[in-house]
Amino acid sequence: MRGLIVAGLALFALSAPAHAQVLTCPDLSLVALKQTSAPVGPAAPNTVYLRFEVRNVGFTTFVSPNESKQWVEARLPTSTSALAVHVVPTAATGPVSMVSGARESAVMAVTLPAGAPRSGVLQGRIVYVSPAAGGPAAPQDCSLTNNVRNANYKIR
Repeated sequence: MRGLIVAGLALFALSAPAHAQVLTCPDLSLVALKQTSAPVGPAAPNTVYLRFEVRNVGFTTFVSPNESKQWVEARLPTSTSALAVHVVPTAATGPVSMVSGARESAVMAVTLPAGAPRSGVLQGRIVYVSPAAGGPAAPQDCSLTNNVRNANYKIR
């Protein structure tokens, strides 16, 4: 009987969904992305403002050799080029870190290219420097699946 209980518990643990697993490494997640009003004054032409929040949802501290190894970018879903970039976590220069549970939010101005629709969807994503870029390696991120989020926009 005891063997059956142990086998049942092992089978239950193996069938747990991936999101139920405990992450033992850092995991930056783009938890919020939405259009907001211009921080100061009227909006620039063809510009929308996106407020985003990045959170370390992993159980260890996120550490990066410098502030330019990871950033949040905004792009049109059909494009491969960024329309706006914001480094996270922000720091003057040098190594950066985010403890487990820490969050950072900011607003970035996204200037849409000529001919872009006046309303639609922008995609935000956390991007890490390519290993081909040289220098220190990009920091570890347990899950890249939570690094992308879409936001509706409308030029006002």
